[in-house]
Amino acid sequence: ATMFNVLTGFKFIAEKIQEFEEKHNHTYMFGFEESFGYLIKPFVRDKDAIQAVLLVAEIAAYYRSRGLTLADGIDEIFKEYGYFAEKTISVTLSGVDGAAEIKKIMDKFRDNAPSQFNQTDIVLTEDFLAQTASSKDGQTTLTT
Repeated sequence: ATMFNVLTGFKFIAEKIQEFEEKHNHTYMFGFEESFGYLIKPFVRDKDAIQAVLLVAEIAAYYRSRGLTLADGIDEIFKEYGYFAEKTISVTLSGVDGAAEIKKIMDKFRDNAPSQFNQTDIVLTEDFLAQTASSKDGQTTLTT
């Protein structure tokens, strides 16, 4: 299986599904976005809560068959793969001045990409404007 990162929004997930159907190069399995939208079967091209609820019910039935709850199941996953937390902070920069500030920030990152974050090496940097991925060793590839 291969995982693809796309921009946030089911529009971009739907574009990948269409690409897979046209090129017959991948089979769509599952899509999700940061706003907790999920899509299991591609006959809908947007987040689908009904499909997500059915998937949760299937997972609950699996854990119940093992004498466990959903909470027990997530604890098993955490024990095997570790705990994870994230937080989204939205910053709005509006108008012409905001666009100029965003460009300034992004140009700074492009010109002086950090090599570490929180004392951890950055091994890959993706530039969504240029549609490139640059590795730690200096190799750059197209992401499209």
